[in-house]
Amino acid sequence: MAKDTLNRFLPASGAGIIVKLGSAFEGYDTGWLTTEENAFISAPSTSDEAYIVRVETGGVTVVGKGKWAMLYGVQTLNQLVRGTTSYNGQWQMKTSIRCLVIKDWPDTKWRCLSPQMTWYSGWNRLEGYDMGNWTLDEWKWLVDWSLLHKCNAWVLVFCGYWPFTLPGYDNTTLNVASFRYNPATGQKEAYQFIHRNIRAEFLPALIQYAKARGIEMSAYMAINSFDGGYLLHHPEANGGGAAELLPFAPGVHEYTRAFLRRLVDMGFDSFLFENPEANHVPYQNEQCYQTFWAPYGYTREQAQALTNNAPLNAHAEYNTWLVHEYDSIIQQRWTELGHTTPMMIRLVSHFLLARVMNESQSDAERQQWMALIDQKNGRRMPFVCAENSELGYVNLLGADRTSTLAGGADRAHRRCAA
Repeated sequence: MAKDTLNRFLPASGAGIIVKLGSAFEGYDTGWLTTEENAFISAPSTSDEAYIVRVETGGVTVVGKGKWAMLYGVQTLNQLVRGTTSYNGQWQMKTSIRCLVIKDWPDTKWRCLSPQMTWYSGWNRLEGYDMGNWTLDEWKWLVDWSLLHKCNAWVLVFCGYWPFTLPGYDNTTLNVASFRYNPATGQKEAYQFIHRNIRAEFLPALIQYAKARGIEMSAYMAINSFDGGYLLHHPEANGGGAAELLPFAPGVHEYTRAFLRRLVDMGFDSFLFENPEANHVPYQNEQCYQTFWAPYGYTREQAQALTNNAPLNAHAEYNTWLVHEYDSIIQQRWTELGHTTPMMIRLVSHFLLARVMNESQSDAERQQWMALIDQKNGRRMPFVCAENSELGYVNLLGADRTSTLAGGADRAHRRCAA
């Protein structure tokens, strides 16, 4: 992989360049480096993603520490060759690089890109947006771009109708009656839009292509909100809130099980679930009332009145029930496929965590809420949090389970630059 990326950037003609590639993970000739550089690579305090790049008149040496470190060092070399100035959209390749030594590693542990394959598809926009219509080659281009910039994770967004086949639930997939503009007539005309991945499935191949380049592939979706088109075809399963399915309604569990198992089977490494964007808790059937409201002493009349502005205790009960439901389905299929450790699940819980932060009177009370949420989730899952309260969330959750969601272009630019 490293040789392939070097061949894309190093000169295609002229004198040959001696390139030495190795890593502590797979072995290298320690004579390539100085005593101090070998100590840097082997030191326990050095990140597993650390690398050394040596550019000398005799050639180039790149040595990494862990599994992907040498590949990251090669990307640093590629960035030097490519330069920093583009002309008419084309990068000005450098014809020479100064002799230098770089000892470095990526500063941020989880460097994630979040492209969308479907975005409210079938809901407020029938076909979704731009990237959702990309070909496999276009997606591979983005994988290669991610590697060049040392991104080590994607959370691929699925919101709305599914961009893959789902046996038994064909009407929830992105095969919808739509329109397109005819320049000859100047009118919109009806046509059937079918997602490219449904026409000819390429998503499993894309996942494997990315994973082979050190990119963790995570499936991202709202938990029980805008998941496929089931709700639009089953109004009796409408739980209200942010297009939420009604828990315990006939058929909902089976549908949830079907699409989660389908995603696991595609080869994803992990899932990231965003809680519904509302303080909503359903009450409509007896199981909802008994599960989310009755444990805290609310009457049915109170549950009905408070459903769209639920108290924090009922809100936490509903959100953690959803997490446990989805997690159980995923882990069962993950185990069936032969894995012996749990699949990684991350959570985006802006509404719930913001309430824990804002409605608690002390740090001790916040910690009590998180202990309860962890208990009901079944384990201490990591969270992706809003950037405007980073320190507060790190203090609440711990740095080991907190990542930042860069919420806007200016924030994303600042964080990438940092």
